[in-house]
Amino acid sequence: MCGVVLYGIGKPGVRTKIYLGGVLFAVATITPLAYLYGINGAAAGFLATVALIAVLSAFFAKRLARIKLGSPAFLRIVLANVVMFVLLLSLRPFATSVPHVLLVGGAGILVYAASLLLFRAIGKADVQVLRQISKDIGEPSVLKKVIRFLGRHSR
Repeated sequence: MCGVVLYGIGKPGVRTKIYLGGVLFAVATITPLAYLYGINGAAAGFLATVALIAVLSAFFAKRLARIKLGSPAFLRIVLANVVMFVLLLSLRPFATSVPHVLLVGGAGILVYAASLLLFRAIGKADVQVLRQISKDIGEPSVLKKVIRFLGRHSR
């Protein structure tokens, strides 16, 4: 999403530099970690790379687009992410096969959605954007039900 913002404000070079730095960081972290810890080390290096790219993209998108993000709204989203992350970590021993991984991933998505609602991170403006998207794609019945639900439970 932040990359789209950077493109939209005419700064695609910033995103390119972030990704180039991400590639260098990935090589510098994944190579030694994979050598020392195998696939788990490679996964940890990849996760660190993705996190770095996300943080840098958000920082530069916010700074260059002059986005004013109220800290309570941001903290609600971060809190929902932390809840989902803790759930996924706690269910990690259960994810031993593809069906179990899909089940754990689905549980993570549901917990994330519930956390967003519980922490009141979805506002009326968000629901309005979904309504417009729904109209643009022909108003699928499932999306109409989701929008109706979110309209009742948004702040």
